Amino acid sequence: GKPTPVHPSWMDLKGILYMLDNVMEEGDFATYLDSDAHFDPNKNKTFYEAYEKMMPKFFSGEKPIGVVRDRSHWTAVCHQDFGGPYTHDVNSGIIMFTKNKNSREFFERLWISAMTASPQDKRKGQPLYYQFGWPHEQERLSWFGSTPVEASLISYIQRQGWHKELPWCFQVICHRNFDKMPYIEEYVKTSILSSGNCSLPEFRPHCKGGKVDPEKYDTLIESLLDAVKVLPI
Repeated sequence: GKPTPVHPSWMDLKGILYMLDNVMEEGDFATYLDSDAHFDPNKNKTFYEAYEKMMPKFFSGEKPIGVVRDRSHWTAVCHQDFGGPYTHDVNSGIIMFTKNKNSREFFERLWISAMTASPQDKRKGQPLYYQFGWPHEQERLSWFGSTPVEASLISYIQRQGWHKELPWCFQVICHRNFDKMPYIEEYVKTSILSSGNCSLPEFRPHCKGGKVDPEKYDTLIESLLDAVKVLPI
C-alpha cells in the first residue's frame, strides 16, 4: 500500500517490529533506548538487576511491554490533571518488549495508529498532527496507555523513591530547566492556571474562584519548588 508519511521519530516502532520479526526468538526480551538515553554500567548492576525490581510484571512475563511514565512538560500537554485526554503520560525513550503474539500485534496497532486521529489530535483540532508534531509516536503510546485494552499489556517502571507521585510537581520541576528549554514554560504555566488542582492544600492559598490566581502564580511555583526534592535514582 501507500507509505505512511511520518516524522523519523516513529521509526523506533518499525525497528521494534523488525527485531520481533527477524532477530528475536519467542520469549526473548529486548529494550529500545532513545539516542539521548543510556544505561549506566557504573552502578555495578546488570540491566536485569537494575530493572527487575522496578518492572516485576514485565520480567515475570505477565505483561509483554514495559515503559516509563513521562512526568514532565508532556504531562502538562496531555494529562487529564491539566485538561488533556489521557490518564497516562508515557515516555517512548525506553521501551522494553518481549517477543510474543500480543506484543507483535500491539506494536503493529501502534504503528497503524499513525493514520487514525487520536483524542489529542482532535483536542488540537488538527487531524493527524502527531504524524509530524512533537512528541510524535510518544503521543500515540500515551493514548494506548490510557486505553484499558491496550494498557493491560503494559508494565510501568516503578521508580525507587526518587520522586513524588504528584503530577503537578513534575510540571514545577520543569521550571528548573527553563533556561535550557524556554518553550516549556508556555505549557506549564497555561496548564497550571487552567487546572482544577485548587482542591489540593498546596494550591489552595494561591487560588481564586477555583483556579490558580495568575497574580499568585509565581509565589505558588516558589512554594512548590521549596517542597520538592529530586534525588538521583
